[in-house]
Amino acid sequence: MGLDNFEIIEKLIELGALRLLFARPIEVYISFKRAQKLLSDNRREIYLGEIFDRKISPRNILIYAKN
Repeated sequence: MGLDNFEIIEKLIELGALRLLFARPIEVYISFKRAQKLLSDNRREIYLGEIFDRKISPRNILIYAKN
C-alpha cells in the first residue's frame, strides 16, 4: 500500500530534520579530511577556519595552505 500525502509530508519533515542535524558535522568532517590530505601530500602548514558567518552560507569553511 502506498503512502498518502500526509505520510509523505511527515517523511519529508523527518528527513529535513536529519539533514539539519548532520549537515554541519559532515561538512566539517569533509573539510578536515581534505586538509589532512593536503598536509600529507605537501607537508605545508594547513589552516582550517570559517571565512564568514554560517547564516550567509553553511559552506563557510576555508582550507588555507601556507609554505
